[in-house]
Parts: sequence; structure tokens; C-alpha cells
Amino acid sequence: MPDVNPYELQEDPIHLDEQIAFLKGEIDSAKHLCFTALFPFLKTRLRIVVTFMAILEMIQNKELNLLQKNIFGDIQLEIII
Repeated sequence: MPDVNPYELQEDPIHLDEQIAFLKGEIDSAKHLCFTALFPFLKTRLRIVVTFMAILEMIQNKELNLLQKNIFGDIQLEIII
């Protein structure tokens, strides 16, 4: 019988590539996506961090643009074609 601590949480691994694909799918359907619209899909801190890393990776690869019209305004994510 394996040693499993009943008080320890087991989380599924979250991969950067999966979150990039998730972002592309969400943004492609609407062309623009408000950054805060992602939060209902991000249930754990780990998922938030990996999604933010995916956004940074997409910006670095020139696949994503961030737009903010006003100071403290909503941040829009836009796919670069």
C-alpha cells in the first residue's frame, strides 16, 4: 500500500504550453479579452501564476499585445496576427 498522507493535497500539474493554448483559445473567440475575465477560470494560485507566465511568454514571442486605455483601467489581451 502506498504511503499517502490524507492531509496532503494532490494537485494536477499545470503546464505552460497548456495555459498558452487556453489563452489563445479564449482570445481567438473574441479577438480581445479583458485580463480580469480570466479570473473565474483560474481557481488556484498555481494556475494564476502559470497563466501569468504564459502571458509573459506570449508577449516575449510577439504573439500577444496588452492594451490599457486609462491609468488603472482594464488591461486587454489581443492576439498579434
